[in-house]
Amino acid sequence: MAIKQAIRLKQKKYRQKEGRYLIEGHKMLREALIGPSVLEQVFLTRASLESDQLLAEAIYGADCYLVDERLLGLICDTQTPQGVAALVRIPEYDISSLLKPNAMLLLLDQIQDPGNMGTIMRTAWGFSVEGVLLTPNCVDPFCPKAVRATMGAIFHVPVKEDVSLETLQEFKENGFQIVGSTPAADETLFDQDLTGARIIVVGNESRGIGPDILQLCDHQFKIPLNPRVDSLNAAMACAIIAVEALRQRS
Repeated sequence: MAIKQAIRLKQKKYRQKEGRYLIEGHKMLREALIGPSVLEQVFLTRASLESDQLLAEAIYGADCYLVDERLLGLICDTQTPQGVAALVRIPEYDISSLLKPNAMLLLLDQIQDPGNMGTIMRTAWGFSVEGVLLTPNCVDPFCPKAVRATMGAIFHVPVKEDVSLETLQEFKENGFQIVGSTPAADETLFDQDLTGARIIVVGNESRGIGPDILQLCDHQFKIPLNPRVDSLNAAMACAIIAVEALRQRS
């Protein structure tokens, strides 16, 4: 039964229903043990258990299942599993926990690519972003590909899904300015004051920020580019913005 439950977590509807998601590999499991994540079940092969004594000690007392490579292959999303997988409880973050003075948050508007989602999460972790907000219709940040791309950041950066316009208005009422990245803006990134309580918006890979979100923005800016370059990848844009915000805040 436990293995069947683990296999079906590859599907979003079951992740949402059960409030759990799948992680794979020794590095991800170690990060989960370091962070505040709730580790629920661990599946590993005998070879993996015998080759990593530190891991064996770390998960001592956890709900563990020793499985063969065939079964682990059914559980995992990758073609060549690394010998261990685990189920982790999806955390629930209250908006009030993100309403901090001088906090820097990212708002992702309908980001669709799981690789971009995961890379942005890792960028957020690397450059001290204090939370990532997702509008409805973003890709699931807990899908296997996105989780792998976070390289462990999923355990350390608060993520709030399905953030509404009303919730964003609540942030504004609590002193946050919303600053949107859009190539149509007149001002550039380097014209912006990114200190203080800020929500920085990055839009959909092809359509950019939606009109409803743009209307909420206190400022809009573009990343200055060689005019022969059409646009940047969403994850790359987030990295550039996060670096500039951290520079100003330092």
